Amino acid sequence: NVEEYHCRESGSNDRDRLYALFLDKLISETSIGTKLKVLDFSPSKPFEEYMRWNKTYDYTTADGLLDTYDIVVDIQDMHRFADNTFDGVICSHVLEHVPDDIKAMKEIYRILKQGGWAILMAPVNLKRSEIDEDFTITDIGERWRRFGQDDHLRVYSKNGYMNRIKESGFKLMELTSDYFGEFELQKNGITKTSVLYLGLK
Repeated sequence: NVEEYHCRESGSNDRDRLYALFLDKLISETSIGTKLKVLDFSPSKPFEEYMRWNKTYDYTTADGLLDTYDIVVDIQDMHRFADNTFDGVICSHVLEHVPDDIKAMKEIYRILKQGGWAILMAPVNLKRSEIDEDFTITDIGERWRRFGQDDHLRVYSKNGYMNRIKESGFKLMELTSDYFGEFELQKNGITKTSVLYLGLK
């Protein structure tokens, strides 16, 4: 989404706006008596500001390395959290960075409450038929060539990514323009072909 990736007013990217659109729709259509407890991995600053401004959420940020977020935790091993802790988890463009993405997805599933949801987003190459991953590659140039970025460990195919989400225990939903409405996507600078992958527990 080259033309409308960044919002000049808020600094948000189109992924941020897609997640906010989902959360606004969720709140408007759901009767919620208490704050939703949400864990968000490595959010952008504009999205973090939006979530802290919105008093509907008991919001916690996390990262595997950086202490500029609320907590430092390995997404592949979140033993500090009990089972069934969070109403929602946002994991956006993190899974392609970790060695064991399935273990990370299973950990997200474990810490979600029954009926909870997880936004699970990662780069997907629609031209690929299978996932390409190789943890032994350390050459930056080769990672760019194979995976599209120097700190990525894999590139997902659509079916491969969806299958890993489902293998981790989730019921998977693909939220598209049929769910959001083409006008709402256009108004928020989001391409009409965008898909939000939502895992339900």
